[in-house]
Amino acid sequence: MALHQYSKTLYKRVGVEPSGNPFNSLVQLEYENGIPRNPFINAGSIAVTDALVSFYQDEYRALEVILNFIRQISDEP
Repeated sequence: MALHQYSKTLYKRVGVEPSGNPFNSLVQLEYENGIPRNPFINAGSIAVTDALVSFYQDEYRALEVILNFIRQISDEP
């Protein structure tokens, strides 16, 4: 969803490399100067969600769109 909105510019906020550290580790985040290595660690998922909220400029609209997307990909009504 975020890649659809931002294309490759999303990689300025979050990388795509494995970290080798636990998903909740802050060590790699500090080492990378605050840019998460990938969206599957806590800091990366927060960065991607922040990008979506920034794109929609309204946190309630962003929440609605994100929840609808999750429902759609999980076949949840």
